Formats: sequence, structure tokens, C-alpha cells
Amino acid sequence: MIVTRSGQSAGRIGFGVSGPHAGMAVPPRKTIDLVHKAVALGIRIFDTGPSYGAGAAERRLGQAVSGMSRDDIFISTKVGTLPGGRKDFSPKGIEASLQASLWRLGLSFIDVLFLHGPAVCDLTPQLLDFLSTLKRDGLVRYLGIAGRGAELGHAVQTGGFDIMMAPAGLFIDARGRSFLEMAKKENMALWGIEVLGAASAPWRWPQSRADLWYLARAIKRQISQGGAGVQHSNPAASVRTCLHNALCNLSVDVVLSTSTRLNHLQEMTMMVDELTRTS
Repeated sequence: MIVTRSGQSAGRIGFGVSGPHAGMAVPPRKTIDLVHKAVALGIRIFDTGPSYGAGAAERRLGQAVSGMSRDDIFISTKVGTLPGGRKDFSPKGIEASLQASLWRLGLSFIDVLFLHGPAVCDLTPQLLDFLSTLKRDGLVRYLGIAGRGAELGHAVQTGGFDIMMAPAGLFIDARGRSFLEMAKKENMALWGIEVLGAASAPWRWPQSRADLWYLARAIKRQISQGGAGVQHSNPAASVRTCLHNALCNLSVDVVLSTSTRLNHLQEMTMMVDELTRTS
């Protein structure tokens, strides 16, 4: 269970301040307002990263949580993947990235620091020692690994991470499932991404800049995957089905989702609460 500094459960929903919340698709004021409304709904976990909008997402989240008690909210960010896709997993690079993120967020510490898509060769003993130092010095409460390949299994084997962030959609393959199972055996918490991908709404004419952002992302994914795609939209795969699979079948602790609509957050919160009570 992920807990806040007050010792209370942080819940099973994480709001991703990324994607459309990192650029012109969504005005900063709307992002900030949605974060406030998410807190009012009981959502306590907020995830972001420096590569989203070259730090814009972190700045928005920092503005949104300014003045809130750090005992009641749980914030994660990432290191290693920088704006433009450049990678730097050196201790010096990670320290510089973390300090910049703390400044943009207006925080003195991060609840979870995720390595963002490292290669297996990046997970050196020197890096793990440095990460442990950050944790010991109070700059980071938990250490996490975010990825989708062999780096996940290697990270579990090191014993140096508390949380795994990985795909946990309805059509996850056997390899992806094995990474989740490995993490659970080592008592790591699981944060599932791409959980609702199979329940994507059918195509419709974009009604906002955020809709255009999601449409562009879907087209880009289809092109990069040769039109096949790992997860397909399926009318029979409802949001409830996808959430049940992640929370109950895959034993995911936290479902991460990015949304630009309050009603989506409300519906998901109600479903997750119901599934948690009945599971």
C-alpha cells in the first residue's frame, strides 16, 4: 500500500500531469483547476516528469499543489529522460534533473523518484548507490523504475526499487505480465499505465485542443506499430472491465490515468472505489 506522510493510504488512482497537460492542448489554468478537483474527489497521487513539455507539466503541478499540506498529497516525478528524448542516467545528470524538478514543483522532496526508461546497462551499482543516498538524505521517499522491457526484470533483481511503473492493460502479453509478477514477489508496489487503452472511445470529431492531442497520439501510435497496435480499442472492453483486470487480476496497486475531463475522473473514482470494496 502506498501511504502519505500522515500514514494514510494514498488510494489507488494516480492523476498523470503529462500529455495534453504539458502544452497548448490544455490551458495551464484548466490543469491547475482539474488537479484541485481531483484532490476534492479523494485523489492523492500525482505523477509528472521533466520531459513532459520541457518542464511545463511540473510547473503546472507545482502551482496546483502550492499551499497544500505535503502530508495529504503524494507526488512522483522522473529522471533519466530529458526534454527532446535525450537520456542521462549518470549520478551527476540525475542530481541536476532532480534539483530542477524540485525547483519547478516548488517542493523540498519527492515522494517517488522514477528512473524513466533506462536500459539494463544504465542500472549500475554506482547509480543504485547514488539513488540510495538521495533516499537516505530525505530528498526522495521511494525509488521507482518506469519502463516496459528487460530493464524492469533487472531492476527487480537489484532489490533497489520500491515501485514499478509498467503497462497493465487488458491485452498485456505474457512477458509484460511476468514483470508484474516478479515485482509482486519482491513486495514492490505496482503502478499500472495504459490501463484504459483497450476501452478507448470510438473516433469522433475533435471538439477541443485536448481532443486533437489524443487523436494525434492515437495516429502516431498506429503508424509506429504498423497499424497493428499492442492494445486495440474494443467496444466490449468497458472502462470497468479494464479497471477490474488491472486491480483484481493483475493486482495493480495504483492505476495511473491522464484526463482533461472532470466527469472522467469522477466516473473512474467511483468504479475504483467499488472494485476495491468488492475485491
